[in-house]
Amino acid sequence: MNFRKVRHVVRREYLESVRKRSFLLGLVATPLMMGAMIFLPFVSEGLVSQEEMRVSILDRTGRYGAALIADASPDLILTLAPPGMAEEELDARVAAEVLTGWILIPEDFAETGECTYRSGSITNLAVLESLRTRLGLSLAGAKAQELGLPSEDVESLLRPAEMRTVRVGHAGAREGDFTQVYLRAVMLVMTMFFALIPTGQILMRSVIEEKSNRVIEVLLSSVTPLELMVGKIIGLGAVGLTLLGAWASVGVLLSLRLGTSLPISGGEIGMFVLYFLPGYFFFAALLGSIGSICSAERDAQPFLMPISLTLILPVMMGMAIAQAPDHWVARAFSFFPPLTPSLMLFRYAIKEPPAWEILATWTTLVLATIAMFGVSARVFRVGILMTGKRPTLPEIARWARER
Repeated sequence: MNFRKVRHVVRREYLESVRKRSFLLGLVATPLMMGAMIFLPFVSEGLVSQEEMRVSILDRTGRYGAALIADASPDLILTLAPPGMAEEELDARVAAEVLTGWILIPEDFAETGECTYRSGSITNLAVLESLRTRLGLSLAGAKAQELGLPSEDVESLLRPAEMRTVRVGHAGAREGDFTQVYLRAVMLVMTMFFALIPTGQILMRSVIEEKSNRVIEVLLSSVTPLELMVGKIIGLGAVGLTLLGAWASVGVLLSLRLGTSLPISGGEIGMFVLYFLPGYFFFAALLGSIGSICSAERDAQPFLMPISLTLILPVMMGMAIAQAPDHWVARAFSFFPPLTPSLMLFRYAIKEPPAWEILATWTTLVLATIAMFGVSARVFRVGILMTGKRPTLPEIARWARER
């Protein structure tokens, strides 16, 4: 392989990519999209929780409804329904949107602790949790007063405990809550996704375009297929690193300007770099070989969805992995190369894996990348010159075996 020719291909691919308007669009739009994906659900939740809700209480006991109303908040208006009101009439008011919902406190509530909430929508978790907590406190307070405890003692007994959470790791202890840790893990995975997949897709589209325009035949008169593939992968990888460097620089400047610390730690940055480099070469080699066997971009689309899903799988399974990052399933999937970069990064942000596991998964990823590079080079060598015919899977497997 002539490295001087590879260098020329790298330069060509890099300059052609960074001079396009799409590069500037990705430079600005990608962080905005990622921020919207992470924070928009929380903003929406805040907007929904501010909507005024009217809930009526049908208290068959005559004891707990008044206590609930006295503890109501401005955004939740509670009213007492007449004890003899029919349940059908309250349902009709909900259907007519006069009421958001209503609560039935049965006569045996003190013994069973069970009540019913009826509404057109039962997905407002914040309201349901608030009502459930208030009813539980009212029930406990009533039982405590029956035992002769003063109201001051009841309030003291029912006061919830406060707990600070501190994550302990090799880098020391750091205070934080679940939401902060989880959001940081999601942010790292999505950054990895936007750094790997779009760059790999550009490589794939470049190969398909040059193949369909017959430009590839001119290029192959000067370089070998291997030199062309390596040059394209390195050149477009430099484009991805340029994007990451620009985003990181903006983040550092904003943190210095605002006088705040970076949202990610030095260890997380190191883990990102550690898994990004072999991860990029793995997916770039895979997508480059896919581009070489396709004559049009529509032929490559079926391959993109499963490849993309492998990188965002930790986000899709986020809550399960966040609650058990050391579970054997999470550990086993960490050794599956397409999942390794994003899954290990997500797990590290939740809880630092042992050093041996980081080394073992990284070594596995590197070996898989070398193997993928070898297979993709063989497929690329044959597929890049085939036109007018879509190869079958047995043919592709035969190309991959040929020396």
